Amino acid sequence: MAHGQESEYFESGFGISDALCRKLLEKALSKGGDYADLYFQHEVVNTLALQDGEVNRAYGSVDLGVGIRTVKGDQVGYGYTQELTEASMLAAASTAATIADSAAGQVAPQFVQLKGGDYYPADKLFSDVPVADKLPLVQAVNDRCFARSNLVTKVNCGLFDQQKAILVVTSDGQKVVDLLPRSGLYANVVAEKEGRREQAWSALGGRRWFSFYNLERSMRLSKR
Repeated sequence: MAHGQESEYFESGFGISDALCRKLLEKALSKGGDYADLYFQHEVVNTLALQDGEVNRAYGSVDLGVGIRTVKGDQVGYGYTQELTEASMLAAASTAATIADSAAGQVAPQFVQLKGGDYYPADKLFSDVPVADKLPLVQAVNDRCFARSNLVTKVNCGLFDQQKAILVVTSDGQKVVDLLPRSGLYANVVAEKEGRREQAWSALGGRRWFSFYNLERSMRLSKR
Protein backbone atom coordinates (compact mmCIF):
# COMPACT_ATOMS: atom_id res chain seq x y z
CA MET A 1 0.00 0.00 0.00
CA ALA A 2 1.20 3.48 -0.78
CA HIS A 3 1.61 5.86 2.16
CA GLY A 4 -2.09 6.17 3.04
CA GLN A 5 -3.18 6.88 -0.53
CA GLU A 6 -5.19 3.66 -0.62
CA SER A 7 -7.65 4.77 2.08
CA GLU A 8 -9.07 7.63 0.00
CA TYR A 9 -8.38 6.20 -3.48
CA PHE A 10 -11.98 5.40 -4.41
CA GLU A 11 -13.59 8.31 -2.58
CA SER A 12 -11.32 10.99 -4.03
CA GLY A 13 -11.17 9.43 -7.48
CA PHE A 14 -14.74 8.18 -7.95
CA GLY A 15 -16.86 9.59 -5.11
CA ILE A 16 -17.35 6.22 -3.39
CA SER A 17 -18.16 7.40 0.14
CA ASP A 18 -19.30 5.36 3.13
CA ALA A 19 -22.75 6.92 2.77
CA LEU A 20 -23.01 5.75 -0.83
CA CYS A 21 -21.78 2.26 0.09
CA ARG A 22 -24.44 2.06 2.80
CA LYS A 23 -27.11 3.04 0.29
CA LEU A 24 -25.97 0.33 -2.14
CA LEU A 25 -25.87 -2.34 0.57
CA GLU A 26 -29.34 -1.37 1.79
CA LYS A 27 -30.62 -1.76 -1.75
CA ALA A 28 -28.87 -5.15 -2.07
CA LEU A 29 -30.66 -6.31 1.12
CA SER A 30 -33.96 -4.59 0.34
CA LYS A 31 -35.72 -7.90 -0.41
CA GLY A 32 -34.11 -9.77 2.45
CA GLY A 33 -30.82 -11.59 2.54
CA ASP A 34 -28.36 -12.64 5.21
CA TYR A 35 -25.39 -10.70 3.91
CA ALA A 36 -24.27 -8.42 1.08
CA ASP A 37 -20.97 -7.00 -0.09
CA LEU A 38 -19.51 -4.59 -2.64
CA TYR A 39 -16.33 -5.31 -4.59
CA PHE A 40 -14.85 -2.31 -6.40
CA GLN A 41 -11.86 -2.62 -8.72
CA HIS A 42 -9.89 -0.09 -10.73
CA GLU A 43 -7.01 -1.41 -12.82
CA VAL A 44 -4.71 0.63 -15.07
CA VAL A 45 -2.22 -1.12 -17.36
CA ASN A 46 0.43 0.55 -19.52
CA THR A 47 3.05 -0.83 -21.91
CA LEU A 48 5.96 1.02 -23.51
CA ALA A 49 8.13 -0.96 -25.95
CA LEU A 50 11.10 -0.13 -28.16
CA GLN A 51 12.44 -2.00 -31.15
CA ASP A 52 15.98 -1.07 -32.20
CA GLY A 53 15.74 2.23 -30.36
CA GLU A 54 12.38 3.31 -31.79
CA VAL A 55 9.06 3.26 -29.95
CA ASN A 56 6.91 0.66 -31.67
CA ARG A 57 4.25 0.15 -28.96
CA ALA A 58 2.80 2.50 -26.40
CA TYR A 59 -0.68 1.77 -25.11
CA GLY A 60 -2.78 1.49 -21.99
CA SER A 61 -6.03 -0.03 -20.75
CA VAL A 62 -8.40 0.68 -17.88
CA ASP A 63 -10.74 -1.72 -16.09
CA LEU A 64 -13.26 -0.21 -13.68
CA GLY A 65 -16.37 -1.58 -12.06
CA VAL A 66 -18.19 -2.92 -9.02
CA GLY A 67 -19.65 -6.34 -8.30
CA ILE A 68 -22.52 -6.48 -5.78
CA ARG A 69 -23.46 -9.73 -4.07
CA THR A 70 -26.42 -10.71 -1.91
CA VAL A 71 -26.37 -14.00 -0.01
CA LYS A 72 -29.50 -15.79 1.22
CA GLY A 73 -28.78 -19.18 2.76
CA ASP A 74 -26.85 -21.12 0.13
CA GLN A 75 -28.09 -18.91 -2.72
CA VAL A 76 -26.26 -15.92 -4.18
CA GLY A 77 -27.58 -13.00 -6.19
CA TYR A 78 -25.16 -10.89 -8.19
CA GLY A 79 -25.11 -7.60 -10.07
CA TYR A 80 -22.30 -5.82 -11.88
CA THR A 81 -21.68 -2.49 -13.57
CA GLN A 82 -18.72 -0.72 -15.14
CA GLU A 83 -20.31 2.67 -14.52
CA LEU A 84 -19.72 4.03 -11.02
CA THR A 85 -22.72 6.35 -11.15
CA GLU A 86 -25.19 6.09 -8.31
CA ALA A 87 -28.05 5.14 -10.62
CA SER A 88 -26.09 2.37 -12.35
CA MET A 89 -24.79 0.93 -9.07
CA LEU A 90 -28.24 0.99 -7.47
CA ALA A 91 -29.57 -0.91 -10.49
CA ALA A 92 -26.84 -3.54 -10.02
CA ALA A 93 -27.67 -3.77 -6.30
CA SER A 94 -31.34 -4.19 -7.15
CA THR A 95 -30.45 -7.09 -9.46
CA ALA A 96 -28.47 -8.76 -6.68
CA ALA A 97 -31.39 -8.30 -4.28
CA THR A 98 -33.78 -10.42 -6.35
CA ILE A 99 -32.31 -13.61 -4.88
CA ALA A 100 -34.47 -13.02 -1.77
CA ASP A 101 -38.14 -12.25 -1.14
CA SER A 102 -38.69 -11.22 2.46
CA ALA A 103 -38.28 -8.30 4.85
CA ALA A 104 -35.26 -6.05 4.24
CA GLY A 105 -31.96 -7.09 5.80
CA GLN A 106 -29.93 -4.78 8.03
CA VAL A 107 -26.63 -3.01 7.36
CA ALA A 108 -24.16 -2.44 10.22
CA PRO A 109 -24.35 1.10 11.70
CA GLN A 110 -20.76 1.91 10.69
CA PHE A 111 -17.89 0.52 8.61
CA VAL A 112 -14.57 -0.35 10.24
CA GLN A 113 -11.57 -0.34 7.96
CA LEU A 114 -9.38 -3.37 8.53
CA LYS A 115 -5.64 -2.76 8.72
CA GLY A 116 -3.33 -4.69 6.44
CA GLY A 117 0.44 -4.90 6.07
CA ASP A 118 2.28 -2.19 4.16
CA TYR A 119 3.77 -4.69 1.72
CA TYR A 120 4.13 -2.42 -1.32
CA PRO A 121 5.01 1.09 -0.09
CA ALA A 122 5.46 3.75 -2.77
CA ASP A 123 6.08 7.46 -2.97
CA LYS A 124 4.47 7.70 -6.41
CA LEU A 125 1.78 5.67 -8.17
CA PHE A 126 2.23 4.47 -11.75
CA SER A 127 -0.71 6.67 -12.72
CA ASP A 128 1.40 9.67 -11.65
CA VAL A 129 4.43 8.70 -13.77
CA PRO A 130 4.36 10.23 -17.29
CA VAL A 131 5.63 8.40 -20.35
CA ALA A 132 8.40 11.00 -20.57
CA ASP A 133 9.86 9.58 -17.34
CA LYS A 134 9.61 5.96 -18.49
CA LEU A 135 11.12 6.36 -21.95
CA PRO A 136 14.71 7.27 -20.87
CA LEU A 137 14.83 4.14 -18.70
CA VAL A 138 13.84 1.83 -21.56
CA GLN A 139 16.07 3.72 -24.00
CA ALA A 140 19.07 3.25 -21.69
CA VAL A 141 18.50 -0.53 -21.63
CA ASN A 142 18.25 -0.56 -25.42
CA ASP A 143 21.46 1.43 -25.86
CA ARG A 144 23.36 -0.67 -23.34
CA CYS A 145 22.35 -3.92 -25.03
CA PHE A 146 23.61 -2.67 -28.39
CA ALA A 147 26.82 -1.44 -26.78
CA ARG A 148 27.63 -4.86 -25.34
CA SER A 149 28.74 -6.25 -28.71
CA ASN A 150 28.89 -5.32 -32.37
CA LEU A 151 27.37 -8.74 -33.06
CA VAL A 152 23.99 -7.56 -31.70
CA THR A 153 21.62 -7.02 -34.62
CA LYS A 154 18.27 -6.47 -32.90
CA VAL A 155 16.99 -5.37 -29.48
CA ASN A 156 13.41 -5.38 -28.26
CA CYS A 157 12.89 -3.95 -24.80
CA GLY A 158 10.07 -2.43 -22.81
CA LEU A 159 8.38 -1.60 -19.55
CA PHE A 160 5.02 -2.98 -18.44
CA ASP A 161 3.17 -1.61 -15.41
CA GLN A 162 -0.12 -2.43 -13.72
CA GLN A 163 -1.80 -0.58 -10.86
CA LYS A 164 -4.78 -2.32 -9.27
CA ALA A 165 -6.93 -0.79 -6.53
CA ILE A 166 -9.52 -2.90 -4.69
CA LEU A 167 -12.22 -1.87 -2.21
CA VAL A 168 -14.50 -4.34 -0.41
CA VAL A 169 -17.34 -3.14 1.85
CA THR A 170 -19.63 -5.60 3.64
CA SER A 171 -23.06 -5.35 5.21
CA ASP A 172 -21.68 -6.56 8.55
CA GLY A 173 -19.51 -3.45 8.78
CA GLN A 174 -16.11 -4.37 7.39
CA LYS A 175 -14.16 -2.31 4.89
CA VAL A 176 -10.93 -3.40 3.18
CA VAL A 177 -8.88 -1.48 0.64
CA ASP A 178 -5.66 -2.40 -1.11
CA LEU A 179 -3.42 -0.94 -3.79
CA LEU A 180 -1.27 -3.41 -5.71
CA PRO A 181 1.54 -2.86 -8.22
CA ARG A 182 2.85 -5.27 -10.83
CA SER A 183 5.51 -4.39 -13.37
CA GLY A 184 8.39 -5.67 -15.46
CA LEU A 185 11.33 -4.33 -17.44
CA TYR A 186 12.57 -6.68 -20.17
CA ALA A 187 15.03 -6.98 -23.04
CA ASN A 188 15.23 -9.45 -25.90
CA VAL A 189 18.51 -9.43 -27.85
CA VAL A 190 19.44 -11.09 -31.16
CA ALA A 191 23.08 -11.52 -32.19
CA GLU A 192 24.56 -13.00 -35.37
CA LYS A 193 28.00 -14.33 -36.27
CA GLU A 194 29.02 -16.14 -39.45
CA GLY A 195 25.40 -16.90 -40.35
CA ARG A 196 24.52 -18.23 -36.91
CA ARG A 197 21.84 -16.42 -34.94
CA GLU A 198 21.45 -16.53 -31.16
CA GLN A 199 18.75 -14.98 -28.98
CA ALA A 200 18.67 -14.12 -25.28
CA TRP A 201 15.94 -12.79 -23.00
CA SER A 202 16.18 -11.13 -19.61
CA ALA A 203 13.68 -9.41 -17.31
CA LEU A 204 13.25 -8.05 -13.81
CA GLY A 205 10.26 -6.83 -11.84
CA GLY A 206 7.38 -8.22 -9.80
CA ARG A 207 5.27 -6.38 -7.23
CA ARG A 208 7.29 -3.21 -7.84
CA TRP A 209 6.52 0.48 -8.20
CA PHE A 210 8.43 2.72 -10.63
CA SER A 211 11.03 3.78 -8.04
CA PHE A 212 12.44 0.23 -8.15
CA TYR A 213 13.74 0.80 -11.68
CA ASN A 214 16.73 3.02 -11.05
CA LEU A 215 19.38 3.26 -13.76
CA GLU A 216 21.94 1.09 -11.97
CA ARG A 217 19.54 -1.79 -11.43
CA SER A 218 18.22 -1.54 -14.98
CA MET A 219 21.72 -1.68 -16.45
CA ARG A 220 22.17 -5.12 -14.89
CA LEU A 221 19.51 -6.33 -17.31
CA SER A 222 21.91 -5.99 -20.24
CA LYS A 223 24.56 -8.10 -18.48
CA ARG A 224 22.45 -11.19 -17.95
